[in-house]
Amino acid sequence: MKKRWWIVVIPILLYLLISWYYPYSWWSMHQTYDYEADPVFARDYKNKIENFKKSYTINPKDKLTTETTGMAVEDLFTEKWLVTDNPVSVEYAYLDKIKNDVQSIRQNFTHLDRKGPEYTPHAQNQLYLLIDTLESIEKEVDDIKDMRNGLMRSDADNVLNNLHVSVAASADMLIEFYGAHQNGE
Repeated sequence: MKKRWWIVVIPILLYLLISWYYPYSWWSMHQTYDYEADPVFARDYKNKIENFKKSYTINPKDKLTTETTGMAVEDLFTEKWLVTDNPVSVEYAYLDKIKNDVQSIRQNFTHLDRKGPEYTPHAQNQLYLLIDTLESIEKEVDDIKDMRNGLMRSDADNVLNNLHVSVAASADMLIEFYGAHQNGE
């Protein structure tokens, strides 16, 4: 009788251990990971976005560009996991939302490239870089989802940090594009 309790306890402990080491795997109970961004990077990013939002104005002459830019800032670049230096629980299903937001924003900027006003060469170049970066973020999210069962807790922090840096780089390109367009550079 005494030896039989190990038959129950060992599988439960093994399940809990695997569930903790592989937070996004299908056998994990919660399929979440508490992501904590680098505090300095998160604060700088948040300040950059807030400064941009303060300087952002809707231009009635070019509503398409300004509205597309505003939607991008509101839909993606102000997400909680990007702007806080406190731990944020990032669920596996939330990766789909990130990908859908990025995909939608990329499609809007692609539409803007085709149907929007004529841009200066510098603004056009920044728009192309922004679209390419958004496309690479989509692939990055797909890669995270593809390594779901093999993504260890230590790797999850690295891939989410890399994703955060990619989103921040695309925010820089968006700000540069918008500034170049507004200033006619």
